[in-house]
Amino acid sequence: MPHLSQADIGQILVQNAPKYKSSYTQEMKAMTAIKDFNKTIKTEAMGVEWQAILTKKWQLAYSIQEIDPEVLRVITTKCRGNPLFCLQYFVNMLHYGFIEVRKDGYVEPTDKFDYCESINDWSLVPVPRLALKINTQLLDQFYFSVKNKPA
Repeated sequence: MPHLSQADIGQILVQNAPKYKSSYTQEMKAMTAIKDFNKTIKTEAMGVEWQAILTKKWQLAYSIQEIDPEVLRVITTKCRGNPLFCLQYFVNMLHYGFIEVRKDGYVEPTDKFDYCESINDWSLVPVPRLALKINTQLLDQFYFSVKNKPA
């Protein structure tokens, strides 16, 4: 895959934000749904409680409109502009509280982000899964083989 610039990564993240919100909202509803009250230990109250917990953890209350340039710089640098890694790293930062979505849709760094930046150590942020890395390597190989194929 081509390595993208910070501006390109920011545009991709903002453009895909509605998909992120929609898919995680659907996942949350599926996780908390009660299909058969006779075959579950779930209650409606538990579902409401878990929806509140997941909405907060996954930051689904507000729609992403813009991302702080410092956040984009770190994501692009750490993932070397690889769009798939950048998307996953952004989601991991969001889920683990390194960045937050304000009411106006602006994604900004939190104290956890600032701490990692101050000590220049980002090992606290979960990295994209190995399976994603392997698949991305295969996509990279495919992209370069197609790109270098004679016309």
